Amino acid sequence: MMKRDRSSAFTLIELLMVLGLIALFTGLLARALQGGDSAGALQEGQGRVARMLAAARGQAALGENRAMLVVDADPAGEGFLRRMHLAVETAPGSGQWQTRSDDVLLPAGVFIVPESSTANGVVFAGPPGAWPPQCHSSLQLAAAGTITSAAGHHAGLYLQMTSPFDPGGAPESKGGDRLVLAPARRLPLGVEFHDPARACGAVLSAYGVPLLVNQASGFGI
Repeated sequence: MMKRDRSSAFTLIELLMVLGLIALFTGLLARALQGGDSAGALQEGQGRVARMLAAARGQAALGENRAMLVVDADPAGEGFLRRMHLAVETAPGSGQWQTRSDDVLLPAGVFIVPESSTANGVVFAGPPGAWPPQCHSSLQLAAAGTITSAAGHHAGLYLQMTSPFDPGGAPESKGGDRLVLAPARRLPLGVEFHDPARACGAVLSAYGVPLLVNQASGFGI
């Protein structure tokens, strides 16, 4: 009978070491891909925000009517701080708005950052003041009953732009309004923001053009 050549075979310890290295590299690769997916989601969300702002500006200019972007603000809703709508004023100076039939949802894990006092269910992790004041969106809580949905009934809670686009397509604030987004953790009734360094979004120019901001320090302009 032929004898096995032990010098060419793997020992149990060597096999365990190889399996351990495979598991280690698999974990590192998964974490890298996860980070890349997160960065890609933020970039895609930023693009959607810019397109919605541009659509609101275009609607105001073409329709010669005030228009703005509004964001779902019901902490129990699936679209909380993620679903955006285009709204137009029903009559000049009425303060009554109606959303259009189309809406846009941000990628999973990406949320609009509101002012700290405008949306229930929002938690800013860390000590007080850890989230930079410039890394909040220029949004305010819409008064009850002022926004009607495209289906014709009064909608739920909304955050609306503090400065709508005028009939010429320019922001009434003459620019500087921010729409900030960042990754956040979903809570049963709300979200928790924890990483202001990853905030990005758009700032409106005096003409209403959305200027992309890719880092938190850019919102200080």
